[in-house]
Amino acid sequence: MAEELTKKSIRCLYSSPLKRAVETAEYISQRLHLAIRLAPGLREIYQGKLEGLTQEEVQRRYSHWLARWRENPEHLSPPHGEPFRHIRKRVLSSLWRILRQNPEGTICVVTHAVPICLIRQYFTGAPNTQIWSFGIPPGTYIELPVLFR
Repeated sequence: MAEELTKKSIRCLYSSPLKRAVETAEYISQRLHLAIRLAPGLREIYQGKLEGLTQEEVQRRYSHWLARWRENPEHLSPPHGEPFRHIRKRVLSSLWRILRQNPEGTICVVTHAVPICLIRQYFTGAPNTQIWSFGIPPGTYIELPVLFR
């Protein structure tokens, strides 16, 4: 991934402050010779009681909730976790702040599954019920052309 990014004209690099994102950003940073700017708003959703559980454990312990979450997460929160409307506001506010600070050029943003789904959904205008269709495999990247006027 980092090798492919060296072919782009990336001017700045932002990352969620969570360890797994920072580790990826550090690898990219070394290849692109860019400083990492931390953006707390890009961190993953706080999953409350689900934090640290595997997918299998979540399926076993919270199967009823998980089925409803997959259908339409907008009106649900992980048990004792961050409401979806909060993460949407947090992620999009952070992204727009980054775009305003860098109105020209290509920006690399390293973040997590739910923020990526939210960003892609926002820019495509897809309904909330389709949000999970925007995920990408770990270690890959997407390009979102944003015309900022």
